[in-house]
Amino acid sequence: RVEEVGELVDDLGVGEAVWGLLPVRGTRWGAYADEVVADARFVAARPPSLGVTEAAALPLAGVTALQLLDRLDPEPDEWILVHGAAGGVGHLFVQLAHARGARVAAPASAARHELLHQLGVRVVVDRNEQGAIEAACAAGKAVFSAHCHDDLGLAVANTHAAVTAGVRQVECTINGIGERAGNAS
Repeated sequence: RVEEVGELVDDLGVGEAVWGLLPVRGTRWGAYADEVVADARFVAARPPSLGVTEAAALPLAGVTALQLLDRLDPEPDEWILVHGAAGGVGHLFVQLAHARGARVAAPASAARHELLHQLGVRVVVDRNEQGAIEAACAAGKAVFSAHCHDDLGLAVANTHAAVTAGVRQVECTINGIGERAGNAS
């Protein structure tokens, strides 16, 4: 909630519930503080449909998912293979990709299959099964590969062995967003 506003702020008021995304660099405590002083450009009135928890979690994960999707820029009906599709960034990514008309395939644990289908993932395979990546690629005829996961070692190795040359990849890891282009082997 807003405690005070600067004299140039006219779109937020004291007591108003807000949400936002503080710059990652240049803030000493980030969101770990009980109170922060923020530039009004980085906050807005919190939508009434969002609770406090959702409003705190959505901005960073949402911006990350949107950046990944913007980098891939899939055409309508193109396939994307998404690792970590039920995770914090992944579940937003698949919904945004679906909304743009992309087709999504995802390897996931059996417990996540129903959720992923509800989010718009067309092909869901059990990631613990032998040949899961090959099955997802075959079912979806994946032409892109997007990785939204913070520990990619095995997922990337399995994907590289299964996808064809020319696949573009975007990886979201704990170290940031990176891209690979060209031969995926």
